Amino acid sequence: MLDLFSSDVNEVHMDPQSERCFPDMPVLLRMTQVRSNYLLFQLESKKWLLPMDEFKTAIYRGSTSFFTNLIHCFGTQHTQFPQWDAELKRVKQQTKIYGIPYSTFEQGE
Repeated sequence: MLDLFSSDVNEVHMDPQSERCFPDMPVLLRMTQVRSNYLLFQLESKKWLLPMDEFKTAIYRGSTSFFTNLIHCFGTQHTQFPQWDAELKRVKQQTKIYGIPYSTFEQGE
């Protein structure tokens, strides 16, 4: 799920609005950049105004942790390893593009 959010965060940077449904249920998720530093996060009828930088950091940290732990837990011989590794590399690249210091991920801050 975090990889969906990180994809949506990327879309918001290119286009001020992103929307999709969760893969396993028909729940609409919408993110709209309302100013350069705020994001309107909508889940069905509920809405939250979130600081963009903190939201991006939380999503990328969560994605990095998720894929790192999958690889650590199941190992490189797992059939899904190439996909997990590719996603981890993609998320790490996005942290560089959007100026999120990678060192904060490794320190667990």
